[in-house]
Amino acid sequence: MMKKRVCLFGASQLGEIAFQQLNSKYEINYFIDNSKEKQGTFFCDHQIISPAEACKMNDICIIISSTYDIEIAKQLIKMGIKSFGVFTITHEKHHVSFFDYYHIDDFSINKNKICLLVQNYSGSNTFCLSKHIPKSISDTYEVSVLHKGKLTPSYYYDLITSYLMIATHDYRCAVDQINIQLWHGIPLKGISYMSNYPYQNAEANHIAWSKLDYIGSSSQTVSTLFNACFGVTGAKYKILGYPRNDFLFADTSKIKLKTILRQDIADQKVIFYMPTYRKNVYGESNGESSQLISQLETKELEAFNQFLSRHDFILCIKQHPEEAKLKKQYSHIYTLLEEDLEQAQVDLYELLGAADLLITDYSSVYFDYLLLDRPVVFFTPDLEKYSSDRGFLLNPMEYWLAGEIVSSLDSLQYAMINAIYKEDRFKQRRRELTKVFHHYQDNKAAERTWDFIDQLLQGGVSKERR
Repeated sequence: MMKKRVCLFGASQLGEIAFQQLNSKYEINYFIDNSKEKQGTFFCDHQIISPAEACKMNDICIIISSTYDIEIAKQLIKMGIKSFGVFTITHEKHHVSFFDYYHIDDFSINKNKICLLVQNYSGSNTFCLSKHIPKSISDTYEVSVLHKGKLTPSYYYDLITSYLMIATHDYRCAVDQINIQLWHGIPLKGISYMSNYPYQNAEANHIAWSKLDYIGSSSQTVSTLFNACFGVTGAKYKILGYPRNDFLFADTSKIKLKTILRQDIADQKVIFYMPTYRKNVYGESNGESSQLISQLETKELEAFNQFLSRHDFILCIKQHPEEAKLKKQYSHIYTLLEEDLEQAQVDLYELLGAADLLITDYSSVYFDYLLLDRPVVFFTPDLEKYSSDRGFLLNPMEYWLAGEIVSSLDSLQYAMINAIYKEDRFKQRRRELTKVFHHYQDNKAAERTWDFIDQLLQGGVSKERR
């Protein structure tokens, strides 16, 4: 059987991964790239050509292999190429989704259309907005909820024709749309201009964020942290609170967690362990993943499980998708996987409210969890290396982290017992920092965000000029 002839659009890190994954399945003839500097050179031993050259080719399929997928899809459609594939990575699995829009003639923007772009179910602001759409909004506007991990046939059509776009991760927005960035967490670690990682494209990030119309924030301090990283006009920031934090206040969290775990947790103290990522698919590496709880040797995990059992603790581990999974099951250790949340259509923050204690390290979840005024322990065995690799926005760490900071498994166990069964000596500091990072301390962020969107579309808020 002859392989399908393919050109990969995007001579980049994602393009290299796509080539490695697809080379055995397809006959890859060329790479395509918009960069004139790259055109005529070679990438993965294949020539890089311009989009205009690719347009002249017959019987060839273009597969987008770039994080600029929205921009490229729009470009291809304008060139008359309405059938294409898109390479994505979801839950550590590689996919190619194919789209055919030859039956559509009109790709003009619908001024009444809103698009919510959901990246994942691990504290998604847009997923929360999709669950709390007011009737006044649904009666007035067409709201499309698009899931990055599940590309429907109309995915790019809806993206291109929406007038207002709301996202939580980087994307390359269009100037003829209103673009709102809600991001996915208050940064503790360095990002873009403030990251030590040597391959950050900080200038490209700055340009992309400069094109945004509005950026969601939870306080003036948070706006300042983001602006240190991206350097945009201060007027873009709107302090509305983060919709995902509304989930934390729901009284259904324990019921939903019980359903997900298939386990009665009524007489147990629930502990969530949520470390930030150490490696990603693009090669960025920060800190040392081998020292995470989920990466411990079987003997250590068995002993830790016995400790949990003795103290009536249940540990729920939310691992980053890039980290290896537990090799076996334990009676008091449960793993929450992204695919399980997706299948249940439940966001992680709908479960996090059940936690009596949060164990984390440098993750933004700490700042959100402050709203519950419950203990936090910081397990940071690779603090020195992570600080060197990535860097932090806030120092000294002990001033900003309202909880015990520990670096060994033994000290972690003592800290867990102290946090749950003994005097809460960090309560006052937590409350002080909550005021710093959260102007609003309620469950009305989604409501405020929808009100802002409605005012914006009704002309009650001026569109930020780029």
